[in-house]
Amino acid sequence: MKNFSVVALMLGLGLAACGSKAPATSTAAKPVMHDDHGNMPVEITKFHDVLAPVWHDDKNPERMANTCGAVPKFEESTAALVASPVPAGGDKDKWAAAGPTLTAALADLKAKCDAKDAANFEASFAAMHTAFHGFMEASGAMKEHKEGEHKHQGGEHGAH
Repeated sequence: MKNFSVVALMLGLGLAACGSKAPATSTAAKPVMHDDHGNMPVEITKFHDVLAPVWHDDKNPERMANTCGAVPKFEESTAALVASPVPAGGDKDKWAAAGPTLTAALADLKAKCDAKDAANFEASFAAMHTAFHGFMEASGAMKEHKEGEHKHQGGEHGAH
């Protein structure tokens, strides 16, 4: 009976751990395989690791605060992504167009954050998210990906 109690306790702790939220950021420096994003290049993965936790937050004032707090990380990741070479198999023209689009979308998001413009924050954040997908598509890593088909626990926020 004693062994059963220990096993039950361990199982309970394991189940509780499964329900916990994933860390906000990852330090992975190599491409990772995502269920729906394919094998993303390193710089795309780094940007994704900043974007995903805040993109999948519930839409509330905390989401805006967390996203605006991550703007310096977005700026760093955007600069690295824009400066990175087109991955093998990527589309050079789409890659070149993705840089200015993401940079402009991030500047708009930063302006909304600086102004504490909650009324226009979500639209600006969505535009940055879409601009990031331009890089993902240009990389060739998303051949199977379709925008808007993902659902996240606690709500639907579109693809990331």
